[in-house]
Amino acid sequence: MEMTSPVIRIENLSKYYGRHRGVEEVSFEVDRGEIFGYLGPNGAGKTTTIRIMLGFLHSYGGDVNIFDRNIKKDLLTILSRTGYLPGELSLYGNLKVAEFLEYFSKLNNRNGGKLIKDLLERFGCEPDKKISSLSTGNKQKVGIIQAVMNDPDLVILDEPTRGLDPLMRQEFYALLRELKNKGRTILLSSHVLTEVEKVCDSAAIIREGKIVAVEDIHSLKIKSYKILEIKCRETLDRKKIKPLKNITGLEFTGNMMKCHLHGDIDPLLKALGKNYITDIESFSPGLEDVFIKFYGKKNVE
Repeated sequence: MEMTSPVIRIENLSKYYGRHRGVEEVSFEVDRGEIFGYLGPNGAGKTTTIRIMLGFLHSYGGDVNIFDRNIKKDLLTILSRTGYLPGELSLYGNLKVAEFLEYFSKLNNRNGGKLIKDLLERFGCEPDKKISSLSTGNKQKVGIIQAVMNDPDLVILDEPTRGLDPLMRQEFYALLRELKNKGRTILLSSHVLTEVEKVCDSAAIIREGKIVAVEDIHSLKIKSYKILEIKCRETLDRKKIKPLKNITGLEFTGNMMKCHLHGDIDPLLKALGKNYITDIESFSPGLEDVFIKFYGKKNVE
């Protein structure tokens, strides 16, 4: 009978490095078939959490259960069903790409020959190239292939798109959706808000070692925003723009306006009407800005 309990259950996880904070009372759950984002600035505690989950670090308190098994009792069983891409990727530079992947596949008592070949072609990796000769982006692609080539039930990815060009990022996102459709579970650590919004079903948001919130992606998208700077040929009519419900933080300087856009831009463009727009610039706010704006300083300091 298929288990209905969460694939990952983390309860009150804490870790300190001497007097320095790692994570404090971190709790969240990840369901089967879910792409779960673990979102926060660099140094927030994402990698510490992941390393405890995989048995690389010991916690000071709390509990981690994966596949209904406790990591302190059944770690090897858990790892045999888990693929992992570390944030600080280090590969065997003296091996060729194909040799490296075959070696890791055999360590897992698997023969992923066809799947490895398909993934190499998909990500444009040359199997006979020495790993030491690869660019950062190509090494990252090899790391991603290594994490999924044995078709694990759980895939844990720590900052997986680091070094990937835009086309490869889209291919990577497509791969994640395919894994989800096969019922695989994915934990994706990232400091990029737009990336988590693009592919995840829900996310835990961490800052300074503490969980700020656990949100479904629809709620997160509502709370996120873009910063727009719009220049027009003539002075703007403020009365048409101020009533818009999805615009905040309005600032006017002559024929230029700056605002926070929540959702679609179409209502704003219609409000601008006959204004001749000479330039539009769009910026994504930093995670710190999002945390402070929507979760309050008392929750993030």
